[in-house]
Amino acid sequence: EPVLCTQGVGGHLTHFFAQSYHALDLRCPVGTKVVAIGDGVVREIAQSHKCSGIHVANLSHWNSISIELDGGFWAEYVHISPDSARVKLGDRVQAGQVICDSGDIGFAPEPHLHIELHRASHHEGPSLPLRFRSEIPDPLGILGEQGQAFLPVAGLWYSRCGEASGGR
Repeated sequence: EPVLCTQGVGGHLTHFFAQSYHALDLRCPVGTKVVAIGDGVVREIAQSHKCSGIHVANLSHWNSISIELDGGFWAEYVHISPDSARVKLGDRVQAGQVICDSGDIGFAPEPHLHIELHRASHHEGPSLPLRFRSEIPDPLGILGEQGQAFLPVAGLWYSRCGEASGGR
């Protein structure tokens, strides 16, 4: 099922800080299975928050899972559903393994997955560009089958083959 990229690189709502500048927001129903984008180790889990909506009080109350990926990267999956983690701190995960369910927790105008990529050595630092490719799993199962890398753009729909026409 195609997903809509609701906020891309440099998005005006929340992606204007260096830490989240390259983040991607992918609209998906609450409860959509989220998979690891690569092999690595679970380093952080926050899943106790239950607030949602675009109120300023929700800015720092999101749920998330962070994985230190092999190769020196750090992936952060944000706005996950409360108590949905299927992994524990220190668990080794494989690309494509279900790690949690998507949600709408924290500063979230709608249900979506917010994903960021950082250098593991500076995971609180600036985000890095995150491109999707068919050889590795993506967080919502929307990879292209031709193996061509693509960067989701806000306002466009994506399926397993890349950009999808018409959306839903």
